[in-house]
Amino acid sequence: MTSKPNPAPNDHSGVGDHEPAFAVGSRVVVEQDRSGKIVDDFGPPVEGSTVDLGEGRETRPRRWAVALDDGDLVFVDDDGLEPEERGPATLRE
Repeated sequence: MTSKPNPAPNDHSGVGDHEPAFAVGSRVVVEQDRSGKIVDDFGPPVEGSTVDLGEGRETRPRRWAVALDDGDLVFVDDDGLEPEERGPATLRE
């Protein structure tokens, strides 16, 4: 069995002419209209990477780490993001 190393984050060589929709540094909107900035890319999802947490609960790694303007850090996949169309929100103190 021969395996290839995973490409470095944001290394989309060999993916064809498809341009990624998101990248580290992109302003995005996640659930409930919460906006923030992508701070890390963990690469595409890996088949079979689901982890059983017990009691019928499962989880799996997510592609993007997003630092939200309200101070939270969330992990989401492409389908959980939308490009931010408005200017960056300001933090409330």
